[in-house]
Amino acid sequence: MDEPMYLLAGLTVGGNWPGAPDETTQFPAEFQIDYIRAWALDETPEVVVTPTISGGSRADTLVGDIHAGIVHDTIYAYDGADTLEGLKGNDTLVGGSGADTFIYRTGPSGHDVILDFDLLGGDVVRITKAIAGQKNFAGLYKQIKDNAAGDAVLKLADSGSITFDGISKAQLKYDDFVII
Repeated sequence: MDEPMYLLAGLTVGGNWPGAPDETTQFPAEFQIDYIRAWALDETPEVVVTPTISGGSRADTLVGDIHAGIVHDTIYAYDGADTLEGLKGNDTLVGGSGADTFIYRTGPSGHDVILDFDLLGGDVVRITKAIAGQKNFAGLYKQIKDNAAGDAVLKLADSGSITFDGISKAQLKYDDFVII
């Protein structure tokens, strides 16, 4: 817990638990809170940050350090179909061989660089609508521009970006992205 938070206390009706309202549900309902307490520890624990994360020769799931706002992570996967997620900070992601998945589901995302996005090898960027700021590939494609070096740069809704090193915008296609 290293980020500002807020407490949400609400009266929700329905959902997976306890299920949808039925004839036994009584409305209006009442939610009474006596008190809520929150406190902080006197000392902040020391955080050990590992800036380089490496996978092995199989399908790996590699996630950047949760404190990546502090450092720049470099995440290496080698062989196999790997899943890489940089989280916060300006991360460098290297998928290696195999059909790799680069995940963007929470923000802030930072300014990440994917060094070896394989257009023919089945690599894909899996991104949430909230981070993308778009609901479909057509909208997402409008947010991609080539930088001075000719690399495609996808601007994200949270002001972050994904740079596809050695890949131009014209080379990216709808099947290179999964918007969830």
